[in-house]
Amino acid sequence: MKRIIFIFISVFFIISINAQQNKIDSLKIELSKQLPDSTKLKLFEKLLFEYFYTNLEEGLPYSDSLEFYALKEKNARYLTTAYSYKGQYYNLKGDFKKALKYFKKTLKVDDSVHSIKSLYRDYANIGNAFRYDKQIDSATFYYKKAIEIAEKLKLKNKYISAYGNLAAMYYEAEKHDLAAKYFMKALDSSYHLKGNSRRRIVTVYNNLGTLLLEKKDYKKAQKYLEEAIKLSQELNYKLGIADAGLPLARAYYENNINFDKAEALLLNCIETYKTQGDNRFLINAYDNLGDLYSIENKYDKSIAAYLEAKAIAKESHLNDYYYEVVLSIGEDYFQQKKYRLAKREIDPIIKDTIDAKMKNKTKVYLFKLKSDIEQKLGNYKVASYYKDRLIEAKEKQNQIENKKAVEDILTKYQTEKKEKENLQLKAEKAEQAIALEKESKIKSIYAGSLIFALLILGIFAYYYRRNKKQKSLIENLQKELHHRVKNNLTIIDSLVEDIKDDFNSPGITTRLNDLQNRIESINQVHKQLYKDNRLTELNLRKYVESLAETIQQSFDNQKVKINNEIDDNTAIPVEKSFPLGLIINEFITNSFKYAFDKDKEGTISIKLVEKAKSFLLLLQDDGKGLPDDMNVNQLNSFGIRIMKLLSKQLGGVFSITGKNGVQVEIEFPKQ
Repeated sequence: MKRIIFIFISVFFIISINAQQNKIDSLKIELSKQLPDSTKLKLFEKLLFEYFYTNLEEGLPYSDSLEFYALKEKNARYLTTAYSYKGQYYNLKGDFKKALKYFKKTLKVDDSVHSIKSLYRDYANIGNAFRYDKQIDSATFYYKKAIEIAEKLKLKNKYISAYGNLAAMYYEAEKHDLAAKYFMKALDSSYHLKGNSRRRIVTVYNNLGTLLLEKKDYKKAQKYLEEAIKLSQELNYKLGIADAGLPLARAYYENNINFDKAEALLLNCIETYKTQGDNRFLINAYDNLGDLYSIENKYDKSIAAYLEAKAIAKESHLNDYYYEVVLSIGEDYFQQKKYRLAKREIDPIIKDTIDAKMKNKTKVYLFKLKSDIEQKLGNYKVASYYKDRLIEAKEKQNQIENKKAVEDILTKYQTEKKEKENLQLKAEKAEQAIALEKESKIKSIYAGSLIFALLILGIFAYYYRRNKKQKSLIENLQKELHHRVKNNLTIIDSLVEDIKDDFNSPGITTRLNDLQNRIESINQVHKQLYKDNRLTELNLRKYVESLAETIQQSFDNQKVKINNEIDDNTAIPVEKSFPLGLIINEFITNSFKYAFDKDKEGTISIKLVEKAKSFLLLLQDDGKGLPDDMNVNQLNSFGIRIMKLLSKQLGGVFSITGKNGVQVEIEFPKQ
């Protein structure tokens, strides 16, 4: 099976590489001819584009040629292309100082020719270089400047990259709430992308999947990462497949899903990153492969993989990666009781603990391992010394995490405060506009007293324009409000997910899952209202489809089918959609919990019958039903109480029967 998977992915890459190599060969043949300099510039640019997605290092000499002819022709656009290419190359190699040098050269040229649109690219590239070099404040500054330009010039095709970069940086800084917020903004702004520009969606899917992986939400992480691979294959985007394959492999082996598939994905990543010359991701691929073999107790293979990663990290001066890989090798030797080999491996980096750039979390792991090794070797005094240093490092780590938690709360508060102030400012401006219009009306009446007939006509025209403008303003405010609420509900859902990690109780986890489903039922309403032009009514079938899919994903039993029999054109008022969604959520959730045995097939049906003055909601499952001796009128579980209470809110009549499964009927008025 492992070979089949690896062969399939390898064949896909071979086809892709051959196609791109043919383009490269064709361009080289053209360049060998006697051509005007202006034509050479175009061909060199096309050639660099092909090398950018296959082998950056091989394309480097051609960037020198492009720079030469661009300077000769005094062509700013081609000159910035050459500088930008070199910056990307050094970024991937981990030489961030050189990368910044070329990105800043690009910025200087674009600024001199007032190429404002190109400044977005320059700020984003500089932000990336600072981010990879762990200079978070500088990265944040340049990312926000890139977002300012994208929003100012309405560069909609850049929104997803701008928000995605900022989100990725917040993720790496372990500010997961902010990361989730900007990843969702990136996805929300991706609807208009077409063609190869959809590669940016792959990056967002990858980052979202990685974020969920950190939270141990393997199911959702796997969903986003597999979607990224599917889209990458559709776009013939081999680097996207590798970027998604790396965290997906981790999801497979950490959750004990499929070790062979994980290994095939990682081997593929290694080949891709070698070709691409991307040292950071190549180290990650080898490191993950080592982790996989270590879990399987294949220590010879794991240490071989770690040693590959160690050599690349050392050569590239990527110290954070180097320390982590050395610790992994030491851990593997320790597990094999090869204590002296473990000691020999980690001792050289002990001296680096005085370096302020070494992460404190790394020091915690290092001191713990060092103390354990010396304990096993009988060096109790040395072991005691490093145990004391471990305690100090842990205390410092607690201080760091507490400080970060406080900063996260303050940031969230300031963000929400700013959003409220913006909405208030818009509302005040709207009121001022209305007041000015009223004043203008009074002046018009006084001034037009001599031409009464024409004045009446003018007043009617005026009112029509004013009402139309007010209606548009109110609709925009409502739409923005739905968007804000949707984002806040997403953040609340993330917080609930974090709370789940703090408890090992299945009972508490189940309760929190139920809460998340109820939050999602409300969130889906705001999400649909934000996307659609209609703000006063909701397409019920679409809403129920999204709601049912979300609930089904939260349960292990995938053999239960949900039949949505609601008509495509059924629309209901917004105020009725919230209680209706919660009722449907409770029924589907209870059916999954109680109606069907684990791994047994079953069906849940949802139907809405439209009458002259009312709607009839029919909910049914073909599960166990209720006991024959149970009085349905005396049912008083939490879910039933919610459905009864929400039925009253709809002004409807609630009834339930329990033969041949459970059937619920609720008839409620249209208005």
